[in-house]
Order: sequence, then structure tokens, then C-alpha cells
Amino acid sequence: MGGGGTDGPPATLDHHAGNDTRQAHDAFLRIATNRRERTMIKVSILYPYREGGRFDVDYYCGTHMPLAAKLFGAALKGWSVDIGINAGPPGSPPPFVAAGHFLFDTADAFYEVFKPASDTLLADIPNYTDGGNGKILISEVKVAV
Repeated sequence: MGGGGTDGPPATLDHHAGNDTRQAHDAFLRIATNRRERTMIKVSILYPYREGGRFDVDYYCGTHMPLAAKLFGAALKGWSVDIGINAGPPGSPPPFVAAGHFLFDTADAFYEVFKPASDTLLADIPNYTDGGNGKILISEVKVAV
């Protein structure tokens, strides 16, 4: 890193190399600064694995999450679903059977759209799981590549 490749700015700047080097460095700093200023909030709903528990992945991915996205509207910046495979060792049960993730500009943006949508979304939970509400984690995205 830092050797002038695509991983970052040159390790040292040759101030005698002309404006091209300085302009490239300044552009890199602007991009890096913009990335820090554009932090996102991720709201994750984690559904614990339960031996013999029911979780309908197709319904969750194809109906519930698109419903949430529609209800959240333009405040929602993106969403994804992870399905647990294992806890590390092959064949071990995952700590979570699934996780749904939503991206927002701020936590307040999430709260603003979740409150009016909450009754509809909570009423839909029995359609995809018998495990009740998932565990919620609200986090700040520090790095995304």
C-alpha cells in the first residue's frame, strides 16, 4: 500500500514532479474525506438458529423484505439478506439462521419510517418463522468495499 499503486496515495510526494502528482493526491484526499462523511447506519435483524425451528427463506427474501423496502420508501438506501451456513466448523449449526439488513443515512431516518410500518411488519413475522422477533442490531458502517 501507499507505493503509488491503486491502493492509495504515493508514500511520499515529490513536490518537484509537477501539478499532476499534487492534483492526484488532493483528489484522493477529497474521496477519502467524502467516504468518512457518508457513513451509513445498518439495521440488522438477526434470527437465532433453533433446532427444529421453522424459517421460510423464500418467503423472507421474496415477500417480507420487499414489503419492508416498499414501506420504508426512499429513506431506505439498500437491503440484503444473509442465510447462516455454520458456526465455523463444517457441520456445526449457525448461531443465526438468517439476518436481514437495511441501510439508512441515519438512525433517525430508520426510526421515522419504521414506526408507521411496524404493525404491518410485525404481523407478517409468523408467515416466515415460528421463532418470533429477531434480535436487532443498529450499527454504523465504517468500511464497505
